[in-house]
Amino acid sequence: MARVKSLILAGEVDRDIIEEIDQLKTETTETRIAVLTAAGAYSPELDGAQKDNISGTYFDYPVCKFNKDTDEYIYYFFNLPPDYQAGNITVKLTWIAPTATSGAVVWNLAVRGVGAGEAWDAALGSTQAKTQTTEDVAGEKNVCTFDPFNPGWAAGDTVIVKISRDADNASDTLAEDAYFIEAVIEYTGK
Repeated sequence: MARVKSLILAGEVDRDIIEEIDQLKTETTETRIAVLTAAGAYSPELDGAQKDNISGTYFDYPVCKFNKDTDEYIYYFFNLPPDYQAGNITVKLTWIAPTATSGAVVWNLAVRGVGAGEAWDAALGSTQAKTQTTEDVAGEKNVCTFDPFNPGWAAGDTVIVKISRDADNASDTLAEDAYFIEAVIEYTGK
């Protein structure tokens, strides 16, 4: 793109350069994000994480409280934009431990893209699991980053995301509710 800018600045704009610019426009890809907040989560009545609003010292904020003893989950539903490019995605969960200064949470993530003509109520993809140790200061931001993976989505799909805490896993040692704040999905778009 720097070459294109320098050619335009030099006044060398002709038909070949315009075609090169058009080709670069269609080939250029960028990292895009989808932000899924606690406020926008769907939490089922049975085994859903408790949605709550926290009255902080400086501001209020929504959370989903994932219980320390019971496996709980939340869902998100959104449509992929037409600029979505198939390939790996990265998912980052932001959460806090309200009072604990040690322990770990086992987070699970499962996704599915549903295209036109596909069954809506079908199994999600393989569950990705990630164990995240809390920061050593209560209330600090924790970011759990899942390994990049290819979900098999296509532009225009309706995406279903399931986030859960595997509280009965021996590696889940946080002795209190984990407060989920948001998930950020990074993907490639053009």
